[in-house]
Amino acid sequence: MNKQTLLYTSIAAIVLLIVGSAVANSHSNYTVGLGAEGLGYIAVLVVWIGGMIKMVQLKRWGWFVGILIFSPLAPLLYGIFGPEAPRA
Repeated sequence: MNKQTLLYTSIAAIVLLIVGSAVANSHSNYTVGLGAEGLGYIAVLVVWIGGMIKMVQLKRWGWFVGILIFSPLAPLLYGIFGPEAPRA
């Protein structure tokens, strides 16, 4: 996954989790909220795995540990501030 894809997928995952949780807790459309939340968790899993693979390819072990521990926030930060080239 490239940097831009990780950024957009992280944003989508966070939005889906927040909206899904809010809708599920409002009791108006509980099933719709759980569905959105489920899609958010799937997006988090995709970002988590894709981010770790990308960091191994770039040999950026600090970012790897950050993504391993702080998904989906760390991939979001990588999409904004992270390096694109491997270490020299």
